[in-house]
Amino acid sequence: MTRIPLHNANNMPLQAPLIPDPFVPYECPGNRSLNAICQGDPAVLGQYLENTPFTLAGDRFLVYVSDFTNCRKAPFMDAGIVIPVRFGDREGGYFLFEYEDNDAAIAAGRDLWGYPKKFGTIDLTERTNGATASVVRHGVPLITIDCTFDGTQAEPLKTTPHLNIHIQPAPDGKILNKRVIARDTSPDFQMTSCRWGTAAVSLGALATDPLSPLGPVRVLAANYVIGDFFATEQNGWGKTIADLVTNGIAAEGA
Repeated sequence: MTRIPLHNANNMPLQAPLIPDPFVPYECPGNRSLNAICQGDPAVLGQYLENTPFTLAGDRFLVYVSDFTNCRKAPFMDAGIVIPVRFGDREGGYFLFEYEDNDAAIAAGRDLWGYPKKFGTIDLTERTNGATASVVRHGVPLITIDCTFDGTQAEPLKTTPHLNIHIQPAPDGKILNKRVIARDTSPDFQMTSCRWGTAAVSLGALATDPLSPLGPVRVLAANYVIGDFFATEQNGWGKTIADLVTNGIAAEGA
C-alpha cells in the first residue's frame, strides 16, 4: 500500500493544504508592476471608507497590475485599487479591491492578512514605448491601464504599510474575529528600473465589485517598475495592530 503523505498544515484541507506552509518567506525575482496614480472625488473615496475605522488621507488613489509569476511558491498575477488612509497615528494604504489568478495566493492573502482578494483574469504587457494591463472578472472588464512612457511624473503615493481589515466569520454567521493588520514588504524590494509616463485608466463594475463610482478616472501619471520582490521573515508576515468589535474599535484607533 502506498502511504499518503500528510502535512502539518495551518490551513485546510489537512490532507492537501491550499496555502503553502509556511507561506513566508517567498520571493519574486523580476517582479513587474504598472502603477497609475489617480485623482478622485474625496466624497466618493470617503463613501468606501464609511464602514471602516480608517479616514481618508488625500484625494489620490492607486490603480495597479503586478506580475508575480516568477514566484516559485505560488506564481500569480495581482491587481487592485489602494487608497491612502490614516488609522490613529499611522498612515498607509487600504485595499479597496484586489484580484489574483491563483487560488493559493488568494487564500493566503485573505486568510493570513485580510487582503480583499478575489479571482480575476489579469494581463500585463510591455511595449516598446509603454505598457498595458487589464483585469477581467466573470467576463466583465474591471480595470484597464494604457501607459505611454514619456517621462511624465507625479508625486508618489504613500500606500505602505498596507492596513487591512481581517474578518473571520463565525460558524453561526456572526463575526468570530475582526482586526486591523499592518504589513509592509517594501523595505526589502530591490528596484532595477522605473519608467514614467502618461496613462488612461478605465474602471468597470459588477454588483459585487463596484469600481466604476471611482471614475471617470483622472490619471496624474503612471510608472512601470521592475525589481526583485522579497517577503522576508522580518517583513513578510503581518502584525495585528488593533482588535475590532462589532460596535467599534476595541484597541488603538478609537
